[in-house]
Amino acid sequence: MLTKTNIARKVADEGITVIIANGKRDNILVDLLQHPKETLCTCFIPSDEPVSSVKKWIAHSEGVCQRRNSHQRMCYRSSKL
Repeated sequence: MLTKTNIARKVADEGITVIIANGKRDNILVDLLQHPKETLCTCFIPSDEPVSSVKKWIAHSEGVCQRRNSHQRMCYRSSKL
């Protein structure tokens, strides 16, 4: 679920509304369209203000951690360009 919410936030930052709902439930899409307030789901509403390109770059970069020993981790961020 954590991965779904991370991606949903990134998509919402791009200005797109995201809805996460139970896909195993019969007629979930119909229920979301006809009865949105009564249907159990998680909705990510995009912000009215656009996100800066620097913040988008940071949000879409991947963090990588490597263990140096049993007590320390060395972390750095890399970007997909």
